[in-house]
Amino acid sequence: MPQIGITIGRVPPDPGGGLGLAPYLRALTAAGASPLLLSVTLEAQEFDELSARVAGLVFPGGGDLDPGRFGEPASEGLRDLDAERDERELTLARRAAETGRPFLAICRGLQVVNVALGGSLIQDLRRDLPGSLVHEAPDGLAPATHPVDIDPSSHLREILACEHWTTNSFHHQAVGRLGAGLAESAHTSDGVVEGLELLGHPFGLAVQWHPERMGEDPGMQSLFRAFVAAASKQAGRHG
Repeated sequence: MPQIGITIGRVPPDPGGGLGLAPYLRALTAAGASPLLLSVTLEAQEFDELSARVAGLVFPGGGDLDPGRFGEPASEGLRDLDAERDERELTLARRAAETGRPFLAICRGLQVVNVALGGSLIQDLRRDLPGSLVHEAPDGLAPATHPVDIDPSSHLREILACEHWTTNSFHHQAVGRLGAGLAESAHTSDGVVEGLELLGHPFGLAVQWHPERMGEDPGMQSLFRAFVAAASKQAGRHG
């Protein structure tokens, strides 16, 4: 059973509904993994030692990245900035890209991977991309959903065995400039990037939606199983 690290900030990831970390833990456990929390509240040495032990990494949802990380001034409407989390996740993402450690990045996590590899973000979709789909429902309403088109040549398409999917949506930011080595694997009809994968990497996938909140969806179960299988295989090579 491979151990999978989940990075968390000072406030656990929760895109609404009060579920926090539970869906991540449930999805990983169901896929055959043993989750390990990697909190930025840990001392740096302990954080590094624990993160070096895991077979794979999940970069979960959460607050916004500081725009200074991709060379832009901060705009209005940024949420839950966490400088320590930014620093540790960006470092881990670069390291995973360099070493071939499998990772699955979700929502904020997708944005972390993109920025870690030199990309940028659209800081607010409603303001900066007028006419875009609803990617985040107002507070108190049911989560937004929308269709996603999947690149037929992508690793994501291979896992899901489908080129169209309907997903949940909890984000107000999105990929701007694409990071080095990344390829778009999914998008919505308004052109917003919904999936990325790191070319030449054993398993470097990122999705803008929350697959852990779609636990009954066979495709999302397949995504977690494929990730855990890749982590287990990679751990076996280095074990």
